[in-house]
Amino acid sequence: CSDGSSEVFDSNSCYWLDGTNGVCAGGSMAPQSVLATLGPSFVGKYYKTTRSNNCCIKHSEQATELQDYGMTGGDCNGANIFFTGPIAGGAGCSNASASNTFQLTLCVRAADTQSPTA
Repeated sequence: CSDGSSEVFDSNSCYWLDGTNGVCAGGSMAPQSVLATLGPSFVGKYYKTTRSNNCCIKHSEQATELQDYGMTGGDCNGANIFFTGPIAGGAGCSNASASNTFQLTLCVRAADTQSPTA
């Protein structure tokens, strides 16, 4: 992954969180299921481009699953690095359907290389 400050590498893919309400520049929305294992990997990362204004995470499967992961505490719409990362039920997100202007969004793209650069 070319952006070690915001991207998490897993299975030849780069994942990131952004406050872009479903828009993933250079990628697409990812399924929230990856957060069960990747959530802690976001500790120490930042938003990719835009700070969110809602803490529930928009994702590719929400038409059937809704939003079940969120950010809590200082991670929720904060200006600093993520201290906890996304967690199931975080910020009270359970079957949520938030879609704010700067909705927190989980994104993915194919990795640049076979291994992370950061």
